[in-house]
Amino acid sequence: MVNNYKDFILVVDDEKGVLAALELGLEDIARKYNLSIKTFSDPVNGLEFFNLNEGKTYCRLIISDVNMPRMNGVELVENVRKLNPQTKVIFMTADPKQDILQKIKYNPTIISKPFNLFNVMDKVEEKLEDKVQE
Repeated sequence: MVNNYKDFILVVDDEKGVLAALELGLEDIARKYNLSIKTFSDPVNGLEFFNLNEGKTYCRLIISDVNMPRMNGVELVENVRKLNPQTKVIFMTADPKQDILQKIKYNPTIISKPFNLFNVMDKVEEKLEDKVQE
């Protein structure tokens, strides 16, 4: 998706098929809110993008898988929230009851994998409309 929007949604998942589905599924929502979608299959690269592109100002939402190599999604989000504790978060995971998620001190939205894309789209709209508090 090519646009000139400065605000963005950061999507991170080590499964490229998931990234492609989310990018396509969220395209209309992103356009509605004047956002671009930035996808990364490596959380370290996603964090670097966040830091280099003033993510603390322009990142409206992070959608992240939990279990990934090099850095898990919770670590990614903890690094982001050090810069902006108000960053909205949606985690995707095959195991929503795993220990790492039970230790989080804020209240992210958690979506089980495999997921229904329409459910994800609804959750994204809720977050962008500020209907959900972290």
